[in-house]
Amino acid sequence: MKKPDCFTVYAFEIPGRLIDGHQPEFRCTSVFTPPSESKTAIRARLGLPTTGALIFFSSRIAPEKDSETLLAAMRRLLDNGRDLWLLHRSGGYKTTIKDSVRFGVAERVIASDAVHPHSQLPLDYQASDLCVQASREEGLGFSPLEALAWGVPVIAAAVGGLKETIRDGQTGWTYPVGDPEALTKSIESALDDPAEAARRATRGREMVGNEFERGTVFGQVERLMLTSKRSELSNKFVESL
Repeated sequence: MKKPDCFTVYAFEIPGRLIDGHQPEFRCTSVFTPPSESKTAIRARLGLPTTGALIFFSSRIAPEKDSETLLAAMRRLLDNGRDLWLLHRSGGYKTTIKDSVRFGVAERVIASDAVHPHSQLPLDYQASDLCVQASREEGLGFSPLEALAWGVPVIAAAVGGLKETIRDGQTGWTYPVGDPEALTKSIESALDDPAEAARRATRGREMVGNEFERGTVFGQVERLMLTSKRSELSNKFVESL
């Protein structure tokens, strides 16, 4: 069967996209592996703070990504005496810095332009204690799957395709969209129980391996395309009668 130049794989609600017939490498757990060295060592090497919890927010800056709810939760956590940092990498990092000033958390936000996806992004994930996906709308959601593949616990808004992958109590924590108080409680729960966070991250990594490995996804795509083609031929046959 001839391979298409481009095709789309659908989550139950919103599509995730595959370009030029290549599966994004984050879905291969043999490529995305947990670190062999301590987070402290990785942070020291990257020039990141070596004390306090590090929360990674790797989404681009857009209204639907809802960085403001995360910044509001950061303010609450700092007011509660938590020692933590927010790490953000994207082309819109200057907006994050500006918003962090407005929320009074600028001294605890580390933001820079997007980094190389192969040489540095893996290290940012491995250095982090949590990954937060605070979206108001979301398709498949690459960042949470990347984090889980690296063994990093995930907290995500219960929306769109995220509800299929981040399952509360199993592969991570979820909270209602746009609710900073609920997000604050989820972050506190994850940080206060490292064993439970590790258990959910392990379950999540298993889920990524079982459901999003290249062979599994390409097999599903091929079956979908064959079924669609058969349906198309059948409809044409009926129309010709």
